[in-house]
Amino acid sequence: MIDIKSIYILDGKGQPIYMRELSLQGEQNPESILYTNIVTAIQQFVQSSLGEKEAKIIQLGDFKIYHSKDHISNLSFIIKCNLKIKEKKAFSILKQIKNLFIDKFIGKFSSSSEEKNELMQEFIDEMDKNLFPNSEVENLLGNL
Repeated sequence: MIDIKSIYILDGKGQPIYMRELSLQGEQNPESILYTNIVTAIQQFVQSSLGEKEAKIIQLGDFKIYHSKDHISNLSFIIKCNLKIKEKKAFSILKQIKNLFIDKFIGKFSSSSEEKNELMQEFIDEMDKNLFPNSEVENLLGNL
């Protein structure tokens, strides 16, 4: 899934719950926090100044950022993609990530840290299996 570069899940305050760089396996991109802050600021601007619920697509440089918000949990789901990805494909992947995360964690936000860590690992494993089955191979080949 080379078109998807990053996945972010933010809480209602814009703080990262989950961040993943798909292009740099094992490395944390220092720009990740910057992207989440930019998206949060744009969302706040859209809501307060324009009266809209959310900005769904934001183009920043060589990337498009796709955003979806769950208005019940107030969580934001974001993927950063190459410009060439089709919108329908990006939103389909974003919806799958959102549904998988909500299915795993609904009603379990007050669980112990250990239980949350186990649920997060299950979420990551299922996401890898269902959405990015070849991502590790692609990352390895891309880094050679």
